[in-house]
Amino acid sequence: MRCGIVRIGITLVMSLVAVAAANADAIQDYYFSYSDPSQGNLTASGTLVVDLTTGQELSGSGTINSSLFVNAGTQTPIGNMSMSLVTWANCASTSTNCAQPPGIGSGYPPGAFQWSDSDGTDLSADTNFSTTAPYVSPYISESDPRLSFGGSLWAITAPTTHGADTYDSFEFSAISSSVYGDFLGAGGAPYSQGGSQVFSAGQNGTLTITPVPLPAAQWLLLSAMVGGFGILRRGKVALA
Repeated sequence: MRCGIVRIGITLVMSLVAVAAANADAIQDYYFSYSDPSQGNLTASGTLVVDLTTGQELSGSGTINSSLFVNAGTQTPIGNMSMSLVTWANCASTSTNCAQPPGIGSGYPPGAFQWSDSDGTDLSADTNFSTTAPYVSPYISESDPRLSFGGSLWAITAPTTHGADTYDSFEFSAISSSVYGDFLGAGGAPYSQGGSQVFSAGQNGTLTITPVPLPAAQWLLLSAMVGGFGILRRGKVALA
């Protein structure tokens, strides 16, 4: 009887360890940092949640700062603004215009979609992710330059003066393994009218990606499971 209980315990612990390890391997958080001095000293940083099995970005959040983003009227820099990753899953909730291929052309990778920001700029993007540089999808050239940036798209929480949609845009994609292109967009009236409209593309970006370490609590849990497995094994040997 006791041997049977020990066997059940060993099986349970082994199953828990396997499930925990599988979950840790499949979903990974990453820190990212992006900069482009030519885009109003643009800096952006935050975290990404990635499904390594499918190679898709699931969600993300962060902050962005660029002197190109200004308050309407005063045209003073807004400063740090919050932003969130746009995916096909949340596209409809962040824009009044969303579409998927083939509506945005051929040759697009999985996870591709089209999204409009507050000034009505249609942007093509995707959620592909690689664990090695350049990490995000490469630059895609289209006849319309507004559609020439595949890659990671972020919705920036915008002032209400920036249009019908409540989000401005930031997008970056790979030009090479170490150089990135980016796009900034914002609604509102043109600068010439005292507004805050932004339509700016850069090709001098740099991107840093680092994995978020597994929380100490999870390591302790896995260690405890492995330790429990060892104790049960010793108990099994003692009963034999």
